[in-house]
Amino acid sequence: MQDSTLIAVIETLMAFRHVATKIYGFLIDWGKLKSVVEMIVVHHARIVSLFESTSAKLSEASMQNGE
Repeated sequence: MQDSTLIAVIETLMAFRHVATKIYGFLIDWGKLKSVVEMIVVHHARIVSLFESTSAKLSEASMQNGE
């Protein structure tokens, strides 16, 4: 899976979470929630890898800039 596809998956997860928990928590579409959970299960390792890689790069850049 390309990083751009993975980022699209993450954006979908974040958008659903925002709507489901912040605005319409009482109107959760349980079918959509099941779909989101399945996306998390399928892509979890890649999501973790992307966040760890991004965090490491940010940390490295921060150290190089003396921050």
